[in-house]
Amino acid sequence: MNSVNTGAKVNLSLHITGKRGTMHTLEMEVCGVSLYDEVVYFSEGVKPFEGRIAFGDCIKGFFPEKFLPVVQRAVAALDEKCGALPGGFLINKHIPCGAGLGGSSAVVASLAKIYEKEKNIALDDGFLLSLGSDVPYMHRGGNAVVSGTGEVVRSEPFVPLNVVIAVPEGAVDTASAYELYDDGVRGSVANGSPRENDLYAAAIRLNAGVERLCEDFRRAGAEDFVMTGSGCAVCAFFAEKKEAEKVLKKIQSGYLTFLTVTVPKN
Repeated sequence: MNSVNTGAKVNLSLHITGKRGTMHTLEMEVCGVSLYDEVVYFSEGVKPFEGRIAFGDCIKGFFPEKFLPVVQRAVAALDEKCGALPGGFLINKHIPCGAGLGGSSAVVASLAKIYEKEKNIALDDGFLLSLGSDVPYMHRGGNAVVSGTGEVVRSEPFVPLNVVIAVPEGAVDTASAYELYDDGVRGSVANGSPRENDLYAAAIRLNAGVERLCEDFRRAGAEDFVMTGSGCAVCAFFAEKKEAEKVLKKIQSGYLTFLTVTVPKN
């Protein structure tokens, strides 16, 4: 048995720098936090479930059948690149999908690490990028500046912080957010926050809950917060755990919330 955990990705900032073909290029500061997806690999002889892919302990509201194609595509690509592994994979899914937290890429990065260990190889960033734009970073983790379409990952010194993550109802469709940005819906800063995310104005057009959440964070006493990715999660940062707990207590009844800490690179 081989078990790999990969933590959620949180944006500290996000700036759109241009386009490369149909893809937007970005420069974003990111960090990893202690909210993990786990992939457990079982060899053929000990696999305790039927089929090659199964789901175990998963976050409330997660739909395995919708996420299964993501895992199947990643496994197929890894089989082709590395050679197939016997046995199967159990997915324990705790990071919300579609919230800007790397909820798909965390599982894919964990799968890549399992193939590397089982096959005794190292996968290059170019191949990891082919699995998803966030995968090269998620494979590495920690504090980093990510640029281009995800292919450039520059590690930065680790900064220990307490991070409150809150997710409003609804979602933000990533493609629609970028379309609105291209149409001129631009604005980076939530009221009262020192951090910037160039997709913020587009995201609140698609999900008003993001703006309400930012306002709730501000009213609860958070001074340092930002929407992560294209939304819809918002993250607030604190040096002291007691301050994070105080804000969490004030907002948690209205949202899906997590109290996490930043974690170093893998």
